[in-house]
Amino acid sequence: MDLSVKLCGISLASPFVLGSGPLGNTAQGLAACSAAGAGAVTTKTIYRRRSPVVSPCMIAQGARTMLNNEGGSDLDAEVWIKEELPKAKAMGASVVIANIGEYMEEDARLAQDLVDAGADMIEVGGYLEAEALVETAALVKKSVSVPVIAKVSPNWEGVTAVEAALRLLEEGLDGITAMDSVGVGMRFDLDTGRPLLGGKGHGYISGVGILPLSLKTVYEIAQRTDRDIVGMGGIASGLDAAEMLVAGAACCGVCTYPIMYGPEAFSRLNRELERALENLGSQSPAEVRGRALAAETCAPLRPDQFRFDGERCTGCGRCVRACPFHARSERNPGNVDESACRRCGLCFTVCGPGAVRLEDGRP
Repeated sequence: MDLSVKLCGISLASPFVLGSGPLGNTAQGLAACSAAGAGAVTTKTIYRRRSPVVSPCMIAQGARTMLNNEGGSDLDAEVWIKEELPKAKAMGASVVIANIGEYMEEDARLAQDLVDAGADMIEVGGYLEAEALVETAALVKKSVSVPVIAKVSPNWEGVTAVEAALRLLEEGLDGITAMDSVGVGMRFDLDTGRPLLGGKGHGYISGVGILPLSLKTVYEIAQRTDRDIVGMGGIASGLDAAEMLVAGAACCGVCTYPIMYGPEAFSRLNRELERALENLGSQSPAEVRGRALAAETCAPLRPDQFRFDGERCTGCGRCVRACPFHARSERNPGNVDESACRRCGLCFTVCGPGAVRLEDGRP
């Protein structure tokens, strides 16, 4: 199985890209993720002056979702240029993407300094509003010879991530990262009533819960361009990654999953993606990229399309409890009461062992 891909003309050994976040705040983290199997690694957002540290800034929301307001790198640009980027390359970090997010001319100068220090690509993002992102990214693109991509946000007012992506591509950018985390949200300490996050108390949601949003964003951008997209937001398995590729992404950005499970998460993701592609009868990510773009919409289901494999059934009862129309019974979950079934499809999507399936094989 060959997992290699190209991102904006640069060859990657794997389609998985470490997204900008705490694992990319030092050379050590970048190198560790590369060694574990990331095809490219992105730095935390670099500013000329270090970002203040917010504490606490990350909260786990279950196993693969989190709420955070961590901000940019607490190392200033001078440290990145003189120490961290050269060190990361010396430690074996393969393709390094430097994420920046200041404003216009300042970012253009910073981008060139980071390229001179070893960055293979620039990602413009940070916390810029849509209009500033477009203007800044356009200037950065003119100032450096390496590929330039931009990360779009679902949180802007008055412009969607898809609209911003298309404007960025019109300015000549090489690709898009879609999308940033979703916000803002809060959690509270029950005893004190205080917010659990520091700073202003609110933060952004990332992880598996936002996967449907990022898939839709990638799909809508891919319908309108053939330039490369790093699909990011909610990927936590090889199956998630395969779905992102099918939606039209060239690469799969991951951030929350390796934060919570360590850099070795990239090794698992590569193995799981290999299995997912094999099950699809494909030998490379390129073979499934954009498959959804030519697909028809889902046809209405019929009760007689549901299949039940008694050998796989564990008797967990999830399909029975999940049916809001009481079309399945605990006594015989394999039978569907066709007069009650509304063909919602929830039963086969909650069946972990795959005992409930559709006749076309969908689990």
